[in-house]
Amino acid sequence: MEKGESEWSASWQEVEEGGERVRCQGSVRKMRRKADGQFGALKVLRDEHVDNSERRQRMANEVVALQRLDVHGVPRVLEHNMERVQQKEASLYLIEEWIEGKTFLQLPGDAPLHLDEALRITQRVAEILERCHEVGVLHRDIKPDNILLRQQDRFPFLVDFGIAYTQPEDPDAGTPLTGVGQELGNRFFRIPDFAPGRLKRDQRSDVTMLVGVLFFLLTGKYPRVIADERGLPPHEARADLFPKEAVEDPRWNRVIRIFQVGFQASIDYRFQSARQFREALEDAQRPSAELSPLLAQAVEALRTLLTSRAAEEAKKRTQAIETASDALFAELQRLVNQHGFRYQRGGLNRAVPGKLQEFLIGFGIEGMPKPTVLLVHSVEVADGAATLRYRLDNEPACEYFKWPAADIARLREEMLRHAESMFAEAVEVLRRKLSLDFSS
Repeated sequence: MEKGESEWSASWQEVEEGGERVRCQGSVRKMRRKADGQFGALKVLRDEHVDNSERRQRMANEVVALQRLDVHGVPRVLEHNMERVQQKEASLYLIEEWIEGKTFLQLPGDAPLHLDEALRITQRVAEILERCHEVGVLHRDIKPDNILLRQQDRFPFLVDFGIAYTQPEDPDAGTPLTGVGQELGNRFFRIPDFAPGRLKRDQRSDVTMLVGVLFFLLTGKYPRVIADERGLPPHEARADLFPKEAVEDPRWNRVIRIFQVGFQASIDYRFQSARQFREALEDAQRPSAELSPLLAQAVEALRTLLTSRAAEEAKKRTQAIETASDALFAELQRLVNQHGFRYQRGGLNRAVPGKLQEFLIGFGIEGMPKPTVLLVHSVEVADGAATLRYRLDNEPACEYFKWPAADIARLREEMLRHAESMFAEAVEVLRRKLSLDFSS
């Protein structure tokens, strides 16, 4: 008799079929309660971990997470002995509701699921995850072998909350088991959120892992990493894995948009909640017949462009250029005020997102309506390079710096470094105008 067996063996017996003990997911064993025939799934802390405080606490935390969850799609706790978690001579055990079925990893062969079934199943898991997050439970280990498809109706169940994080009732209570120096994750899908140095308690990470599960259901392969050595996400790097019938489905562009959002390197650009992901899955299943084929194609093409990596990069570049231009504008305003000139007008003159940012600033002499001088500054991006120019009134523009557009920090430095010389030239133009006025 193994350690801890006497505690559960009084009420439960192990199920044998064909002369062999029934096991699921490795160490989980199928049990039958003697009193009523209820089936259960037994998990026992291994003998080599019985003295390990962290392992013991993690198992206790799993029970806390499962007991907090009253969710269809998460097995119920039937029995446990976690009250003995501090007694290291006691082997801990947990008996959950037995779900008859196979994990995603145990499905026959590695053939992808049909698009409709993959979307439907993933949506149901997203619904389960949404309810988990609502009560403060993060799973943190979502992968194909932690999702069971119930045999009778192919309803998915989320299992193995062994490294789950449960938000404590008292925010100041307890010490988290996973420190920032530890790494979570698995061979199925390594995401930067779980790398050492990260907090690892973000519901968006669960959602990202579930996006990886959708990729697996459609391809039969692991996504592995969120970006390969070329910087490509799984759905771009391994596009050839998708079945032809899925790619030719009229809804495929909506599925690709799911991956474009879900596989963003920055967590802030991904799905921000399980609910948002679920809504995207619902939208992807909507029949395309609601739009005419021509209009549907045009709308999908536009949406694909707007959610593309290029669009995201253009958005970030636009914001960075705007910030740099604002800094230069503020510096020129400071110089106008510092030297006692009269600020006349200024602000944005022209803008093309990601391509052009142009502002103007006009000033004159305090107490005199004329003369005035107008300084126009522009940042223009073309072929990956940004060109900085300025002109005074209607004179030809002066190009003073050109540099790769990706290095906005360097461009901003040059803009601020030239602020004083630009202003000095503007003052000189103002002086010449005034000299002419005096001589006339």
